[in-house]
Amino acid sequence: MKLQNSAIVGCGLALLVLIAAILSESSKVSVLLVLPGLIALGVFAYLAVRTPQVFLVAAAFAPQWKEYWPLNVLDRVADLPLLMLACVVISIMWRLLKQLGRMDHLGFNHLFMGQGRMILAFALFVATIAISYSYTSAPDYGAAKLFRLAGIGGLLLLAPLFLIRDEDEFRNFMRIFLLFAGVMVLQLVSGVQAPSAHGDVTRIGAGWIVGMAAVIVLFYPVFKSESQQRLFLLFAMPIYVIGLMASVARGPMVALFLILMIRVVHWFQEGKRTLALTLVAIFALSGTGAFLSVRTAGHNKYTNKAKEMVRLVQGEDNKGSAATRVKFYQAALPAIADRFLLGRGVGSWSTFYYGKDERAYPHNMVTEVLFEEGFLGLAALIYVVFTMYSYLKWLSTQTQSQYSVLGFLLLYCFIVAMFSGDLDDNRLIWMWTGLALALCRNLMFEQVVRACRAPRARVVAASRVLTRPSWLHS
Repeated sequence: MKLQNSAIVGCGLALLVLIAAILSESSKVSVLLVLPGLIALGVFAYLAVRTPQVFLVAAAFAPQWKEYWPLNVLDRVADLPLLMLACVVISIMWRLLKQLGRMDHLGFNHLFMGQGRMILAFALFVATIAISYSYTSAPDYGAAKLFRLAGIGGLLLLAPLFLIRDEDEFRNFMRIFLLFAGVMVLQLVSGVQAPSAHGDVTRIGAGWIVGMAAVIVLFYPVFKSESQQRLFLLFAMPIYVIGLMASVARGPMVALFLILMIRVVHWFQEGKRTLALTLVAIFALSGTGAFLSVRTAGHNKYTNKAKEMVRLVQGEDNKGSAATRVKFYQAALPAIADRFLLGRGVGSWSTFYYGKDERAYPHNMVTEVLFEEGFLGLAALIYVVFTMYSYLKWLSTQTQSQYSVLGFLLLYCFIVAMFSGDLDDNRLIWMWTGLALALCRNLMFEQVVRACRAPRARVVAASRVLTRPSWLHS
């Protein structure tokens, strides 16, 4: 078998060289330029067929990676985030072709089994934002935010239903995410050592994603062996904590600390006190070490941010970013009361606070939605969150909390969304929600298949319970 695989690989490489030579001769372009392009095309085709989850992960990381070599060169030719999203779309199309051709165990009519309520909740939320565009004072920024939420957010919500069909593909997704996050940690640490020209080492988006990786390590076993998973946790947690500290992003730090405390309490309740205390010690030591290493980076920006938080808590005057956010909230409250029902329109914060139709937001998702879409938008957002919780609760009950990681990832994302970003920045909320939908769908499909192997009387009863859970109608 190994000899056969080697022969296939060798024939494939020989074929690529032959095609490159023909194209080079016909187009008068150097073979050294044609061959890498063909190799990249072959790698893309292989990943799209065998591991399409890599493109979904890459779409999450692309906005943070487009500034680094060699991806910054590619980004100048074609927008890197949109390119990765296009790869996701192509992977979905391939999966659709397999399902339409009945080459997949999951039929086309089973793709959205039981997932209509969450999709409807998202559509209603987008609809409230679309309605608010009719009276916004920021048509440019408002349109960009609306189309990105509907297009990119909708794609991230639906893509896992096509690309995550079983536990192996879900675990593969998580492993790829952790690997990419490890690379990002190296970038963050090197960025601290060599800050940009303006001396700013803050990377909120990168810190947000590295914090997600830490949450995955805390709650999801990427290794089937319990001993291997514990070793991985003890090895990986310091790396991600150091990366998070190097990002100088306070919101993700606070969110991860709260999630960590929940994990420690759970382990104490389960009798895993040694593991819990070890994790706390690792977190404290790696965090302290990282702080001492990066505190002078970017003209002492890390130390200044820490002092800024202390002064803010003490009520002293402060001109830092945290105090600026407080001013945002103070300015928003009376304006929200003036147009409480429908708000001032999507993107209107920029014209209200800065007098310009450009990308600006109050750095708090609830404040943003209340200000721009009013109580109607907030009600739609609450309905989305309630629906997410319903799916996660059902999944947790059916699997004995095997996938609790998704609930904690969404909790982490919502905590961070209270400190920074707008609806577009927080798009990964929809990706994790889509993964939860995919797992619910997979489980429902498995249950129906098992029920169909039962006697006829049990099939009728099971199909009513399994295909239409009661929470879908609550």
